[in-house]
Amino acid sequence: MVLFKGDQADRLMRLIESLEEVLEDEFGGDAEKLRTVRVYMRCFKQFRAVSKACFGTTDLDPNYEHLIQEFMGSIRTLGWKNIPLKFHLVESHIVPFIKMFGEKWPLGNFSEQVRINTEEY
Repeated sequence: MVLFKGDQADRLMRLIESLEEVLEDEFGGDAEKLRTVRVYMRCFKQFRAVSKACFGTTDLDPNYEHLIQEFMGSIRTLGWKNIPLKFHLVESHIVPFIKMFGEKWPLGNFSEQVRINTEEY
């Protein structure tokens, strides 16, 4: 599996709808491939929502915990045998970490690799 670095993932997240359009056109005649494309696009969009909710430096979305649960539910529909470590960290460690600090700040306040502008999505 290929994992993207932060800036690469940010660029990809900004282009999700464009990618979705291209893939819908490309696989529109193949119902099975189109179903797979839609499942992955849902995962991408839900990850983007998680990122916007709690990865920045400005406002922590009060719904961040629910968004993480939705994202991980989508990941599980992919049928992977193992959940990648980074997704495990999202599922099992982000919520306790944010709560440890009283749900006052999103994760970007604790990182040297912060994405400052969450409005780009």
